[in-house]
Amino acid sequence: MTTPASEEWNVPEEISVTDARPIIGELVDAAASGKVIHLTKRGRRVAALVPERSAAEVNEAFIAIADRIIERNREMFDRLAEL
Repeated sequence: MTTPASEEWNVPEEISVTDARPIIGELVDAAASGKVIHLTKRGRRVAALVPERSAAEVNEAFIAIADRIIERNREMFDRLAEL
């Protein structure tokens, strides 16, 4: 059995694009195993390598978040509906 990339290598949470180039394969493997790696330019975050999600997973998460927002703001939405 192989060890996930994020455990096999000391994969940083944040890395410059320049430093990421030679180890992009390892970074992609780490992201595929669930780790989020932020890429930086001049010290500012500009992108992230994240695990791929299926459209169904994304839709499910979006609906769950929308439901929470509606529940937290139910009173406001009810007042708006009365207008």
